[in-house]
Amino acid sequence: MSQPLSYEARVRRLRDEFDRGFAEAARPELVAGEMLLWIMAGGERLAIPLREIAIVSAAATVTPVAAAVRGFAGFAVAAGHVTPVYDLAVLLDLPGSTAEQPSLIFAAADQIAFAVGAIGGQVLRAAGAADEAIVLTEGTAIRLVALDPLIRRIEAETRAAARRSRR
Repeated sequence: MSQPLSYEARVRRLRDEFDRGFAEAARPELVAGEMLLWIMAGGERLAIPLREIAIVSAAATVTPVAAAVRGFAGFAVAAGHVTPVYDLAVLLDLPGSTAEQPSLIFAAADQIAFAVGAIGGQVLRAAGAADEAIVLTEGTAIRLVALDPLIRRIEAETRAAARRSRR
């Protein structure tokens, strides 16, 4: 029979479990019943998990800068930080691009923002939904967009453009 843990041992175990929880990578799976932000980009209604968003700015100013990276729109300032902005419609191969006065979605994981045409509001992904790529609300299908894969693609394209410019 094992001895009960001392107070110090229990505290140490709890602290270790707590620290491990922060050290583990965030789980990308979509949780049933998760809150999403629906937006418009390229004339299409899309949804982004709220857990992937740090800041939403409905009236942002983007300073355009020429760049060789597809979808790069320029820079914006939020919370005192200059942040690169990418046009979500261009990145998703949707027709057109974002309006001249875009709304911005600042990603929670990285210092990056996405220009969108409009912010629609929040929607709850129904528990038990079979298809994670589509969110049904009020009988309307909404495409789910995960920001992390887009950010990884932007990083890869930026590295490739930097290599090309050094040649």
